[in-house]
Amino acid sequence: MPLDREFYGQRTGDMTQFCGVRRSVILEGKGFGVETADLWNRRGIALTCYPGRGMDLGRMSYKGIPLSYHAKPGLTAPGYYESGGLNWLRGFFAGMLTTCGLSEVGGPDRVEHPVIGSVDLGLHGRISHAGAEDVCVHRGWDGDAYGVSVSGTVREACLHAENLTLTRTVSLKIDEPVIHIDDVIRNESCRPAPLMLLYHINAGYPLMDAGSRFFTEASETRPHSPAAQDDSAGWRVMGPPSDTPEKVYFHTPAVDRDSWSVAGLYNENLRIAFAVRFQGLRHLTEWRMEGLGEYVLGIEPGNCNPIGQKALEEAGELEVLPPWGEKHIKLELCVLEGTEAADMVKRYD
Repeated sequence: MPLDREFYGQRTGDMTQFCGVRRSVILEGKGFGVETADLWNRRGIALTCYPGRGMDLGRMSYKGIPLSYHAKPGLTAPGYYESGGLNWLRGFFAGMLTTCGLSEVGGPDRVEHPVIGSVDLGLHGRISHAGAEDVCVHRGWDGDAYGVSVSGTVREACLHAENLTLTRTVSLKIDEPVIHIDDVIRNESCRPAPLMLLYHINAGYPLMDAGSRFFTEASETRPHSPAAQDDSAGWRVMGPPSDTPEKVYFHTPAVDRDSWSVAGLYNENLRIAFAVRFQGLRHLTEWRMEGLGEYVLGIEPGNCNPIGQKALEEAGELEVLPPWGEKHIKLELCVLEGTEAADMVKRYD
């Protein structure tokens, strides 16, 4: 019997029994006032989205198993944002996805703007600390497929300078262990605007553990950080928590015939693979942080490597959106289990 309207209609009076989305607001701590939306389905996916924090993604789990990493600052409201330098780290809650950009990805930078002059750009930009406009949720049938979604628009704007928006839709179908992310970035101004964008996807324990394997298909892998240069071939297998510095690798991801690339993490003990599929992004950064209390693997597709706007411009690689131009990006966060997970990882070994 197909799992269609009739099937579920015979078994429940409310589809939230199997798949749902619910909006709420944080009522304590530095996260007070942040709007949230929780999504879940019958395949075991549970996810929190934060329209009040850049449409970013917080806790993600699969059948009760945590997949995401949570950093010590915890969730903070946009009003706590400290710009400049490395202060972005004071509001980095991590979660499943922290969006970096839209004008800067990488360390602190200073650039020259044709109208306002010298501009200081802090680590990884501002967009994660912007609250969303036009937030809405949807739940319902599309033919015989039931699903839920949350969408909203965040804005990065400055008088005399940029006016960039990111409109994001996060969706989940009832019978798929897949989170769909559809983004549209628009330059809503009369001037060209630099665009730097990185999806800081953060896998944590128990998915990340000693022996977990990072997988991707790449035409080139370059160690970037000093510790990675000392371990140029060590980007595949995770070690245990230790007092070690971060290792950063830059991958050039392969693209399949449908323009999708893939990267992820496989835990053989759990027999679970977490895969990130992405379309419209040419770069992939692997942030391997095995520190004590800071044990996380960053799987970070982007339109650039996180080296800062100035360095990217000097290299002739800075993407610029024309006036009223837009860029479309799709990502899928997928969970595979058992032989399906093992078979997928074998394709990338």
